[in-house]
Amino acid sequence: MANKKNTEKNNKSKNIKEEVNSSKKNINKENKASKNEGNNLKVAKNKNTEKKKVNDEANTNKSKVDLKEGKVVSKKETRKLNKELKKERRKMASRVPMDPEVKGKIILVCIIIIIFCAFYFLTLFITKDNTKSKSSSNNSSSKSTSSNISYDEILLGRSFSMGDGEYLVIYYDESNEDISSEISSLISTYKNKESHLTIYSVNMNSPFNSKYVSDESNHNPNNASEMKINGPTLVKFNNNKVEDYIEGFEDISNYLS
Repeated sequence: MANKKNTEKNNKSKNIKEEVNSSKKNINKENKASKNEGNNLKVAKNKNTEKKKVNDEANTNKSKVDLKEGKVVSKKETRKLNKELKKERRKMASRVPMDPEVKGKIILVCIIIIIFCAFYFLTLFITKDNTKSKSSSNNSSSKSTSSNISYDEILLGRSFSMGDGEYLVIYYDESNEDISSEISSLISTYKNKESHLTIYSVNMNSPFNSKYVSDESNHNPNNASEMKINGPTLVKFNNNKVEDYIEGFEDISNYLS
């Protein structure tokens, strides 16, 4: 019985050893196969990288050739290409429909601008007319006043040549404020009469008339060069001749009243 047990144990141990050895052999075979596969994968990767490099070089060479050819073509046909591009862009722009809301807003803005411009130019036109009318009225008024002044005030040298018929000429110093204000009031009251002669005034303070100022007066002058004025003087002319000769403010006021 003991021998049988020993033999059985020995057989089991042998079987176990054989299984272990066979498993080791299988593992070694698998390791070798995996190593071979890894080497094959490395070789394939290297081949693929080389193919990529070759393809990249070929593509770069092609692109360089294309670029060179493109430069030559661009020099010859740039104008044609630009024209065609412009035509295509115009066609595309004409084909693209505008949003009706945007179109309505644009039209509204244009109408507002036109109305604003119309009002602006209308106001300019009105203001120009007003300024023209004002300037014309001012000019006419200034002309009328200047004509009245030039008509009323004369130089002494024209005393005998103011027209045929009867007229009066009063001589006084306008720089004397008292006499000037009184004589101007006398002239205005005289002109307001229903029947009155045309009256002219001569400023004896003017340098054109100062040479006729004298201490002695000439009551019967035949022309302007013979006149001598001594103080306020009123002379009535009739047909370019002296008819009346009045001196002094009181006598002049009595004559004109």
